[in-house]
Amino acid sequence: MRTPFRNTRLVLLVGLVLIAVTLSACAPAASGGISCAETYLQHLIDKNYHEAYALLSDYDKQNIPEDLYLRWREAVAQVITIESAEVNTSVDKFPDYKYQGTAIGYALGLKISREQETKMGGIELDGYNQPAYRQMVVYENDQWKMLLLLSDLEVTVAGYEAFLKPAAR
Repeated sequence: MRTPFRNTRLVLLVGLVLIAVTLSACAPAASGGISCAETYLQHLIDKNYHEAYALLSDYDKQNIPEDLYLRWREAVAQVITIESAEVNTSVDKFPDYKYQGTAIGYALGLKISREQETKMGGIELDGYNQPAYRQMVVYENDQWKMLLLLSDLEVTVAGYEAFLKPAAR
């Protein structure tokens, strides 16, 4: 004969299982974040910088105007050419990611490796000139977006442009 205590334990156990299943079903699939990064990288390879900008997170778009992003990508393209890229399927998950006090949301940390040609040495691209680096994506507005988290890009772009500008004759 079952006692009320055993029924309560059973109900609690079933409830916990249902909550766990529901929470895991709510998390967006990491494969969508990987696909977003692959698409973004292909846009960079193809020099489709407008399309690449469209894949940026709301956070990045608030901090990086499109014209500045385009100037940055054009400057980077003079230093390196990305020939191919691959996103590792092993991801780090950050359910409630925050950056400098700002709630970003559900984010993934991705490992990216790429083949590239260095066209000009002696210039640092904040880690983006490395053949392997980490990149984040965020799930917002029911879709995955790239999360660059770049700051002071105006200063960075001005530095690149000054370095790349031919010397006055």
